[in-house]
Amino acid sequence: MSVRASRSRIGVDVYDAETARSWLQAAVRDEVRAHGQPTSRIVMLADGEQVWVELTKVRAEQPDADVGATFRRLASMPGVERRFVVLCVEGEGPEGPEAAALIVEEVADERGATYWLSLLPFQVDPAYGVGRPAAWTSSVVPSAALLPPGVAGWIDGDGPPAALDPPAQVEPDVRMTCGRWNQELRRPTNVEGLAELGARVILPILASGGLNGVVPMVRATEFGWELWLLGHEQPVPFDDVVRAVSRRDESDGLVLAGVALFGGVTPEVPAVRFLAEHTSGRMERWVVLNRPDGPSGRMTFGTTYQRPLDPSAARWLGVNPSLDVEITATGAAEA
Repeated sequence: MSVRASRSRIGVDVYDAETARSWLQAAVRDEVRAHGQPTSRIVMLADGEQVWVELTKVRAEQPDADVGATFRRLASMPGVERRFVVLCVEGEGPEGPEAAALIVEEVADERGATYWLSLLPFQVDPAYGVGRPAAWTSSVVPSAALLPPGVAGWIDGDGPPAALDPPAQVEPDVRMTCGRWNQELRRPTNVEGLAELGARVILPILASGGLNGVVPMVRATEFGWELWLLGHEQPVPFDDVVRAVSRRDESDGLVLAGVALFGGVTPEVPAVRFLAEHTSGRMERWVVLNRPDGPSGRMTFGTTYQRPLDPSAARWLGVNPSLDVEITATGAAEA
């Protein structure tokens, strides 16, 4: 069975090494924070797009495929400017098991190949599966012979490569439902009210386990509220999807939510983070998560913390997408 290679548009200068590497580091760090691990994959960057193959799918569907040979096949595609592999590595440290995200880039020219390695150690909260990443440390290795044990096999191999389908453009993964303003859900007049609206709509769904694999967003309009569930894989950068949704028609504001570790207390605690942008301003709200019956038990919500954000640094509302895109719902969300 062939494995799907995916393709999506990116707004990244792939000809600038530092820019391209920082972009991928940010994406991997976000994965660790949200999911407790990176998505292991081969990533090829060309001008205006990325192509990637998830290694977990390769292992599951073609266990005899050589990952290094697969990397070579993808690296030979026309137009590839930068080639990476992203891995989750585990080992034993002085205080027990340790995990880290590892990015390897092969940089080849007429003199041969060198390798840029970047390592991100992290810890995982067992109750919520969110990660606590440390800091990236990067180095350059002058030849494949000097790569850490086991790493060379991920970028070169003499076995059979995975059978891959031609890279397919990722389709939008967007679901939506909506409702009119009523006595319980009133139209917010400021950013605080918008954050409260987001919490009232999203928290009950989160407690029921209904937000796996999506990022929830609540949008306020003149006539009512909208709940959008946005998949993690999109045909354009995620922020551009949000911007495209926000400009569909007149909008008062929008609020996105996700589970992360809140660093405003010691030690850090799992919480739901709400980022709200309203015509009146921006703010961040955190609602602490509790599992009183243990890691697999019911979810409850505790103390709320909030702070204003710089209104001039809007990320979505009133910001044009970096790539031209029109987003419509591909299905219905359940609120």
